[in-house]
Amino acid sequence: MSLEDMLEELSKDCTFGKKKKPHGRSVVWKGYKLHLSTDDAGIPLAAIITAASVNDNQVAIPLTIKTDQVVTNFYDLMDSAYDVPGVLKHSRSLGHVPIVDKMSFTTAQKEEKKAERKAQKTLGWQPAETIRYKERKKCEKTNGSIKDFYGGNNIWYRGYEKVCSQVMFGILTLSATMLLNFIDSS
Repeated sequence: MSLEDMLEELSKDCTFGKKKKPHGRSVVWKGYKLHLSTDDAGIPLAAIITAASVNDNQVAIPLTIKTDQVVTNFYDLMDSAYDVPGVLKHSRSLGHVPIVDKMSFTTAQKEEKKAERKAQKTLGWQPAETIRYKERKKCEKTNGSIKDFYGGNNIWYRGYEKVCSQVMFGILTLSATMLLNFIDSS
């Protein structure tokens, strides 16, 4: 299936989305959702906007294909929403190493994950994947910047094309600002 076909299948309707925050509180909103791929510095590489109700793992494959057209990367750092066999297999098929926070469904799995972290802390050791996974903080910072400073949080337009335009102009402005800051710091 081509990238265009995959993108065409994604819902672009204004719908309700629901997300669970790290501390268990749920957030509900009406509108759209931005799916963003960034580099290690947090500079946006590829973006896809879908209906708010679209699950992140449905957009993972088209997003990695779009990113792969722009840069050569070796790792795909993803949160637990992307812990799906098809997404991991696709990442490996591109020659990437998928580093994904494992999804914990049961209390036993959560306790096992917690015990593993405690053992690593006790030993003062972290696997390379854990160290690399911490780079996601820059991506989260980019997402937050788009919401807080570049028009991604409060959109007063109706229709997919208008919403897309506003968000993409915000991403373009953020990217230009980050690149200029990157050049100035060199």
